[in-house]
This record gives sequence, structure tokens and C-alpha cells, in this order.
Amino acid sequence: MIAFNIYRSSNSSKPMKLNTSPLTGPTHFIDGSAPTGKAYTYIVRPVLNGKETTVRGAARGGIGQFTLAADASPDRPYLSIPLRTPEGYAPSDASVGDLDGDGEYEIIVKQEKSPQDNSHDGVTGSPKLEAYKLDGTFLWRIDLGRNIREGAHYTQFLVYDFDGDGRAEIVCKTADGTIDGAGKVIGDPNADWRNPSGRILAGPEYLTVFDGQNGRALDTVPYIRRAIRPSRIRRATN
Repeated sequence: MIAFNIYRSSNSSKPMKLNTSPLTGPTHFIDGSAPTGKAYTYIVRPVLNGKETTVRGAARGGIGQFTLAADASPDRPYLSIPLRTPEGYAPSDASVGDLDGDGEYEIIVKQEKSPQDNSHDGVTGSPKLEAYKLDGTFLWRIDLGRNIREGAHYTQFLVYDFDGDGRAEIVCKTADGTIDGAGKVIGDPNADWRNPSGRILAGPEYLTVFDGQNGRALDTVPYIRRAIRPSRIRRATN
């Protein structure tokens, strides 16, 4: 079982351990002993099988530690990360994964312009996936294109280290006109498979694996063919 030790330092002083025994309960800690008016750096170290270890990637950028400025205001129980939301769009679903292998999560956000539920007709915008580091650094944007419909029940994307190389990939359905994080187009960039009701009931669909570091498409294969009820076809063509 994994546990954690928490340390605090100020002005480059030697870190002081704050907990008397390894923490195995809730993943939060209240430091009520820190004098005000100082900047503090908090360090979290995992304890595995009773032995304290360092966090993977800690030597490459302070992973596993966080510095709180003196008299930081306002107090927030979260990190505020600025987004590069395209004009007219709004953030939707999100997921996390270690995209660059440094031991720290990045955030993948879906941006939508005019989403529609399955039960509603209507033309939508082109959904986009964006990746950010926890300090707000923008990594990449994937434009899924007009042939992927926006909506709460569309574009479920997976974030996981599928090939076991220490960096997470992104997997989701794509279509003609999808643009990966490197600017490469998948399929026919001029195809428009939307019908007058805004639904996409024809045209090829793909499954694409994207590199988490740069959003580049690594591999694309045909998606399992969509199943359309005859009643839906009649409604769409009336």
C-alpha cells in the first residue's frame, strides 16, 4: 500500500517533516503550524512498503512539490489554469494523464461551440481537444472537424499509456477533415457528411491514436461501422 510524507521548507531551509507517521487516509493535509508572512515550499514523498522514495521526474522540474507565496490571496483549494478557448467555444469534458513522462499530470479539455444532444437536430461546431500543463502551458490542439458532431454523448476520448512507454496517448473517433496537433489532416479535408438536420449518418469514421506530447496522429484505422435504424434514416431524409 502506498502512503505519503509531507515536508515544508522556507527560504531554502532544510525541509521539515510535518506528519508523525505516513499518511494513508484522505489525500489532503492542513498545515496549521506554519507562521504567516512567509513563502513555503511543500514536498510530497511516497512511502512504498515502509520505505520513503522520491517522485519520478522530480529532478526535472520540481515534480512532487509546490511553493505557496507569502500571504497568498485569494486562498483557493485548486489550481487556476488559463485556457486558450477559441472564440465562441466553451470548455466541456476533461481528462488527465502524464503526456510527457515527467511524473506530473497534464489536462486534456474538450472545447465545443454549439453542441446538440442525440435527441435534437441541429448543425454543431467542430469539437476540439486541447492539452495544458498544470502551470497553464499550452501543448497542442486537435480539431476533430465538422464530421464529428458536438454533444455530451459524442467524442468520448481515452487518455492512457497504451504502449507502456511512460507517456499517455489519446484515443478517440475521428473522421474526414480531422486535423491533428501537428496540422496534418486525416481523410478528405473537403468532405462534408452532415445532412440538412445536422446529423452525420454517412461517410467514413476512424479510430485514431494521438501522441500525448504533441497531439500528432500516430495511427488511424477504420472505425466499427455505425449502426443506423431504418426509422432514423427516414427521419433524416424527409
